[in-house]
Amino acid sequence: MNLRSKVLLRLKTKVKDFIETPLLYKYPLFISYPRSGAHWINSMMELYFNRPRLRRSRPTFLDKKRTDWMWIHDHDFYLKVIGRLKKMKSSRKILFLYRDPSEVIHSHLNSKYKNFDHYGYEYGKEYRNKRYVFSEASILREIHDWVNYHKEYLEHHGNLRVTILKYENFLDKKKRLAEFRKICEHFNLPFDGGRISKIFKEYGKRDLDKNKKTGKEEYKKEKEEFLKKWRPLINRKVLESGLRI
Repeated sequence: MNLRSKVLLRLKTKVKDFIETPLLYKYPLFISYPRSGAHWINSMMELYFNRPRLRRSRPTFLDKKRTDWMWIHDHDFYLKVIGRLKKMKSSRKILFLYRDPSEVIHSHLNSKYKNFDHYGYEYGKEYRNKRYVFSEASILREIHDWVNYHKEYLEHHGNLRVTILKYENFLDKKKRLAEFRKICEHFNLPFDGGRISKIFKEYGKRDLDKNKKTGKEEYKKEKEEFLKKWRPLINRKVLESGLRI
């Protein structure tokens, strides 16, 4: 068994108990592709509603001892929640976070090849603190995975009621209130613009930025180079896929 297979097996073993727990079907779902910025949005939601999320790995932004969970966040790579719910012909409501694919693919490749030891993957250590040269083949694989994943939630979700959130709208101060209002409407809870504005002001994305401690300028430069070189290809391939957003 090669290293990739071992890693996948370990991940599937970790989620087995979670798949079988009734918690998965008890709480509302918030789904996002990896590296789409969901940790920031989850944290703002927790502060606004004063309720923690339930997540297998990354802990709540609130007191970790609390169990009054309001929703479950997952990337749904291994749980295959949407497939299970579609088979059940469920009309369950799901929050789904969308982010510019070029930004996501860059971040995802960086996490895969540079920081895997941070996430518990053994083979990441050899890449740590080394500049990874992105190949067209790796970009095309990422585009393929990203498109197929998003089609499941944006086009082929059956009776499921999917509320799409756009990450970039949360970055825009003129649009973030309207975007957060969609979350409140999704949960049938009141919207308080003043409250969420204060939370965004006090706990901005910069406070959750993993790269603020070390290597921020290097990461920023590398990202700019990546987007300049690969964004046209990514946008073209996504457009050719016919994905409706």
